[in-house]
Amino acid sequence: MEKTRVVVDPQKGRCVIANTFIPKDEIVAINHIVKAEVNLIPSSSVLNSYLMSWNDECDCIALGIINLLNHSSDSSKRNVSVQRNFEADTMALVAKRDIEEGEELLIDYEIPLWFEEQ
Repeated sequence: MEKTRVVVDPQKGRCVIANTFIPKDEIVAINHIVKAEVNLIPSSSVLNSYLMSWNDECDCIALGIINLLNHSSDSSKRNVSVQRNFEADTMALVAKRDIEEGEELLIDYEIPLWFEEQ
């Protein structure tokens, strides 16, 4: 059984939901990434919404559910974090605390938001 599923919420859009209980510190997913030089993708491009910081020299797009996660400014609601593996060019999604079945996975985007948070 997959640990997560993607659902569509009428107000928030896509959400990543836990399919099963996920214990603290468990790796939820590992996504490969595609690197892009900083400012290579125009801000008007839809791809710009999926860029994540990789290092000081480039951004990246994660090829998997990491790019579908929603943001929470409330640190008590953020239940996963992203760990970068620079040698393997991957990002791991790791549970920061126990996550209950049916709970939405939330991260901190760590950048100024370009939208009004729901």
